[in-house]
Amino acid sequence: MSLLHAQLLGPPRFDVEGLAVEPPTRKATALLSFLAAEGRTTRADLSVLLWGHGRLQNLRQELHVLRRLPGAEGWLRADRTHVDLVGTSDIEALRRASSEGLDPSRWWRGEPCEGLEGVRTPAFQEWLATLRTSLEADRMRAGIAAARRRLREEDDDGAWAIIAPLLQEAPHEQAVWRAALEVRLFQERHDDAQELLAAAEGRFALAEHPDWTPLIGQLRGPAGRPSLLALPPSARTVLRLICLAPRPLEAGVLSAAAGVSELALPDVMQTLHGAGWLSTRGAPTDSHRHMVMEELTPQARQAVHSRLADALEAAGAPPGRLALHLQGAGRPSSAAYAAEARRTGSISMARRAIATAETTQERVDALDQGIRAAVRGADLEQAERWWAQLREVAMRSQHSVALLRSAMHGALLAARRGDLERAQQRLSEMVGLLGEADPSIHAVRGALAFFAGRPEEARPLLDVGLATRDPHLRILVLNALGAICGLAGDVDAADQRHAEALTEARALGALPLVLMALSNMAATAVRRGDPEEALRRYDEAAPLADEVDDASLRASLRFNVAHARLEAGQLGRARPAVASLLASPLDQPRTRGLGCRVRADLERACGRFHEAAAWSGRAQAAFAEAGDAAQQATSRFNAAQARFRARRAPADRRDMRAALSQIEQLDRADLRAAGRAELALCETDPERVAALVVAQPSTEREWAAAQRAMLLRGAEELYPGVLQQVEGRSMVAMYLDALVARVLHLRGDPRAEAYHGRVWARVEQAAEGLLTSQREALHARVQGWLSEAALDW
Repeated sequence: MSLLHAQLLGPPRFDVEGLAVEPPTRKATALLSFLAAEGRTTRADLSVLLWGHGRLQNLRQELHVLRRLPGAEGWLRADRTHVDLVGTSDIEALRRASSEGLDPSRWWRGEPCEGLEGVRTPAFQEWLATLRTSLEADRMRAGIAAARRRLREEDDDGAWAIIAPLLQEAPHEQAVWRAALEVRLFQERHDDAQELLAAAEGRFALAEHPDWTPLIGQLRGPAGRPSLLALPPSARTVLRLICLAPRPLEAGVLSAAAGVSELALPDVMQTLHGAGWLSTRGAPTDSHRHMVMEELTPQARQAVHSRLADALEAAGAPPGRLALHLQGAGRPSSAAYAAEARRTGSISMARRAIATAETTQERVDALDQGIRAAVRGADLEQAERWWAQLREVAMRSQHSVALLRSAMHGALLAARRGDLERAQQRLSEMVGLLGEADPSIHAVRGALAFFAGRPEEARPLLDVGLATRDPHLRILVLNALGAICGLAGDVDAADQRHAEALTEARALGALPLVLMALSNMAATAVRRGDPEEALRRYDEAAPLADEVDDASLRASLRFNVAHARLEAGQLGRARPAVASLLASPLDQPRTRGLGCRVRADLERACGRFHEAAAWSGRAQAAFAEAGDAAQQATSRFNAAQARFRARRAPADRRDMRAALSQIEQLDRADLRAAGRAELALCETDPERVAALVVAQPSTEREWAAAQRAMLLRGAEELYPGVLQQVEGRSMVAMYLDALVARVLHLRGDPRAEAYHGRVWARVEQAAEGLLTSQREALHARVQGWLSEAALDW
C-alpha cells in the first residue's frame, strides 16, 4: 500500500515513495494539507472549510481530481461520509522532537503551509492561523529541549546554535530567554549572560516567576555585586536584619536591633541603596536576599534573630510577631508559636508550639492550631497524628475544652478523608458531651453533609449551627453556607455569608480564614459577572497571601485573579497570573488542576483551541485524581468544546453533550447555565439553540448565545440595551460589537466602521502583554468574527 508523505513546514510538498505528488489546484493542496494535519474528517466539515455551507458538490469534484494523482488508490480514502489520508507528515516528527530532544530546524523550512493564505474561506483561515500558532509553540518547545540535551552532552556550542535563532525569531517567548541564559551560564560567558538578563528584565516581570531566581542568583552573586563583607559593619548588620525579617521593620525596631541611632539610619540605608543591595523601596531583591542568607553561618543567623526578638519585644510587639525570631534564636515560647500558627496557619509553628507547651491548656491550644494548620495544608496524616495526641490529653485530663475539640476535630477529619461512617461515630462522642440540641452538633452535621456533596441536606443544619460558640467552626459554617448559595445561583446571599465570614475572621486575627473568605468573595464576583469586583478582592488579599503558610490557598487566590482578568478581557494581564499559578508548588492534584484549567481558559480566549484542549485534558486528569467530580466534568466539557472549535468534528459536539449531561446531574446551577450557553454557541440548528438558551439570560456568555440565536433565527433588529448590559466586560462586549459591525456591514450601514474601530480598540487592550503567538491567534479569531455571517463566541 502506498503511503503519502506530507511536508507542511514551509510550502506544502507531497510524495509517494520518492515520487512527487503535485495537486493541480490551491484548494486541492489545502485539502491534502488539512487532512495530513488533522486526520479523518467528515465531508460536510471539509466542504464548509474550503467552500462554505451546502457546497458538497465542490468537494466531490476536488476528490475526483485527487484520485488521479500517483498512488491515490492507496493513500486517499473516501467513503460516503468521511475522507482520510494514509501516510506520515513532518508535523508528527516536529511534535515528537520535543520529547526526544531533537533539533527542530531539520524539519522547519518556513511558515507552515506557506502559500495557502490565498484560500480565503473564513473557516480555513481560522484553522491555518491556529495550526501555525500551535506548531510555532511546538517548535519553541522542541528547540529548548534540544538545546538542553546538547548541554547534558556538554555540547554548549551546539546548544547555542539551536537557541540563538529562536531568540531572534521569538523575542516574546520567556522560555527561550531562560534557555539562552542557561546556555551562556554553562559556557561561563558571564558578560553575555548579564546582557541577556538585563534585556529579559526589560521585557518581562521576572520577579513574578520563581524559576528565574536560581539563574539570577548565579549571575548576581558576590562576583556580580560587592561582597557583603565589603560593606561597613553597620550597613552589613542592617542588611542582615532586613533580609531575615519576614515583613518590613519599623525604623525604631530596626535601629534598636542594629545598634544604630535613628538619626544615622537614613545614611546607612542610602549606603546600601548606592551599593545596589536595596531597591528604591528599601527592600532587597529575591536574589540579594538569597545571597545574604547564604553568607550567614547558622550561628550568625541565630544572633540576628535574637537581636530582632529583643527589639520587637521591647517595642511591645504581639507574641505572634516574635515567634519566627524566637524560633530562629532557639528560644522556647509556646504562646508565641501558637499565636503565629493561629495567625498564619503555619504547620512548623504549630509543631514548635506543641513541642514547647508546658501546661495542659497550652498543649490543647497548640494541638488545636496544629490540626487546623495541617488540614489547611492538606496534610491529613499529620492532622490525624495530632488529633490522636489531643484525644489522649482530653481523656487523661478530662479537660472540657480538650474533650470538645477532640470530638469535633475527629468527626471533621474523618469526613475530609471520606470516611463518613467513622465521622458519625466520632460525632456521637460530641453529642454525649454537648447534648443533641447544641448548635455545634448541627454545625458539624451540616459540615459532614456538605463534604459528602449533599448541599440541600447541609443547609438547614448549617443555619442552626451558626449559633455555635466556637469561632473557627462558625467561620467554617459561614463559608460553607456561602458556597451552597453560590452553587444554587444566589450570589447575593453568598456574598452576605462570605462577608460575615470575613468580618469574623479578621476579628479572630486568623489570616488563612481571612484569605479564604476573600477568595470566596472573588469567586462569587466572577460568578455574578463582575470581574472588576473580584480583582478588588484580590488586591485586598495579595499583601496577606505571602504571610500564610498554605500553598493551596495561595493557588486558589491566583486562580481567582487569573479567571477574573480573563472574564474582564484583560488577557495579557492575566498571563502573569497564569504563569505564577503554574509555577507554584503543584504537588496537590486540585492545585495542579486549577493551574491547567486557567491556562486552558487563556488559550481558548486567544483562539488557540488545540492548546486549550490539551490543557483541559491535563486539568481533567488532575481533578480526577483529586476526586472533584464537578471540576472533572467541567474540564471534560471544556476539552471537547476546544476540540470542536479547532476542527468542527461532530464527535466532539457529542462529547460536549455527554459532559453536559454529567454536569446536569451534579445539581450545580452555575455550571449548568454556562455549559448550556457554551453548547448553544457550537450548535447550528436554530431550534436546538433556542432550547438551550434560557428565557432570561443572566450571565454574559448567555447574552452572547441569545444574540447568536437571534441572528440564526433571522431577526431583523438588534435588541436595544443588550450592549449596555455587558459594557465593560471586554470579551463579550468585543464579541457583540463584532456581531453588530457584521450586521451593519451586511445592511450597508455606515455605522459599521465605528463598530469595527471599537472592536479593534478592545482587542489591543486585551492583547497587551500576550505572547506573540497568542496575540496573533486572538487577532485571527476576531477577524473571523468580523468576516463571518454566523459568528462564534
